[in-house]
Amino acid sequence: MADNTQDLKNFGRRELGLAAELLTAYSENKDNTKRFGYSDGIAVEFNPNSAMVFLVDSDCNVAVLDGDTLVDFLTCPECGHEGDPSDFKTHMSEECCQEYFKEYEET
Repeated sequence: MADNTQDLKNFGRRELGLAAELLTAYSENKDNTKRFGYSDGIAVEFNPNSAMVFLVDSDCNVAVLDGDTLVDFLTCPECGHEGDPSDFKTHMSEECCQEYFKEYEET
């Protein structure tokens, strides 16, 4: 299993294209997220195991694209469910996710 990388030489053509889209969205609507980007050290990162390309900040907050919009990528600290806010809303069967998402919405 390969580790996440921020080294662009390890990105393929698809991943570089996604990175460009993320950076464009960040430059146009970086204030759209509730958690991501309020820390220093923002970087583009690629997970070769999931093929996901995303932005990460120094507090390990993650942002992904939902269409052309930059959104937070959430991870429930109890059960580990992951997704953007719209995906997360549909996975409200676990009580821990309900509580986590309520906290997220209130921030």
